[in-house]
Amino acid sequence: MTPATGHIQCAFLDLDGTLLKPDQTISGRVRDSVERLRRRIPVSIATGRELLEAIRFAVQLKLTAPQICDGGAAIFEMPEGQVLWSLPLGEETSGGLLAELQSTGTRFFATHPEGAFTNLLTEDLSDMPWVTADPARVQGTRFTRICAMDLSMEASAAVAAALGSRFGLHTARAYMPYNDLWAVDFTRHGADKGAAAAMTADMAGVGLGGAVAIGDSYNDLPMMQACGLAIAMDGAPDEVLSAARHVVPSVEEDGLSVAIDEIVIPLL
Repeated sequence: MTPATGHIQCAFLDLDGTLLKPDQTISGRVRDSVERLRRRIPVSIATGRELLEAIRFAVQLKLTAPQICDGGAAIFEMPEGQVLWSLPLGEETSGGLLAELQSTGTRFFATHPEGAFTNLLTEDLSDMPWVTADPARVQGTRFTRICAMDLSMEASAAVAAALGSRFGLHTARAYMPYNDLWAVDFTRHGADKGAAAAMTADMAGVGLGGAVAIGDSYNDLPMMQACGLAIAMDGAPDEVLSAARHVVPSVEEDGLSVAIDEIVIPLL
């Protein structure tokens, strides 16, 4: 699909596997390309990660446009992180889903604008003061996303199908390059990267026909299908590759820089 307006007016970039390499860093080449792009048009990260993590990377890239976190369940302002829009899960639904994941021994990560709750504090997570494993600290919290983590590809598909249907939630599967495993995001229907991209573009006064979406996993499909131009990273699942007009090299080969400099900037 080509941009309906004939040129690109805003950009939505996935984080893990697109901006972020498996070692959780952004290469200098990609930083430079994003810098060139953000000086011309609004650039938004669209990630499943929580708000405070999304802010961290948006600050590194000097992004000033509204950003998308929690798999599309929240949009926030830079640099303060003020929530502009969110669609939290219902308390009964989130409680039931968390109990189910806990009972099966599935690692989970439940996010909200002020932090996150998990049943397994790893060494990396223990360095983040906004992440807790204490249920008492999140009693009454309105979670915006619950993520089932550290699953095989096959298990992620089964978990998404079974629990998404049982709890009436939108599901999005994502490959995690840092541990070579899969995750399943659960959000309310109407909270996905595509819906959030539409609202963010509207905030900028542009239509999605003039937007580019760049991603690498199933959870990027809604925004890739909604935007006028979709670009996939090499190594993405077949469904994601099929939704893209262009396929660029993998994140390890700085494919996002190729996408920006060789495809997007010439369309500005």
